[in-house]
Amino acid sequence: DRTVLTNTANWEVHFTGIQPAHVPTAAELVAELADADWQPVTHSVPHGSGPWGTLSAISPNAKWIWGTPLLSDFDQTAATEYHIYRYPIRQLFACELDLEDAQEEIAELQQQVSSMEAEIVRLSSALLQTQGQLLCTSLQS
Repeated sequence: DRTVLTNTANWEVHFTGIQPAHVPTAAELVAELADADWQPVTHSVPHGSGPWGTLSAISPNAKWIWGTPLLSDFDQTAATEYHIYRYPIRQLFACELDLEDAQEEIAELQQQVSSMEAEIVRLSSALLQTQGQLLCTSLQS
């Protein structure tokens, strides 16, 4: 099991302006996403608020995010358009990748490996010389 903790800082919302008579189809969602105007999420309500209520698998300290302000009692007329939310996957796994930083780190590691390889060659050569000297000494005795 993995717990994912997020906040409103990285979530974004697209206000569709559409008051659908049905659940949007995949084609309708794709068309809507093509022209999406993403906005920061700035509103949330406490876990337990309507229409969702309380879910046992969610922390009681959690908040539901929402694209627009909600009244303390859920107002169906204020929430008739559907919203599309997105959250960067790298945020979920807490591994923001910066390609330039990664390339610099790889270059540094390659230099370290080259230095280690050179040291291994030097030590191997020194070991062979020492072994050769020991062999000569033992043959002379």
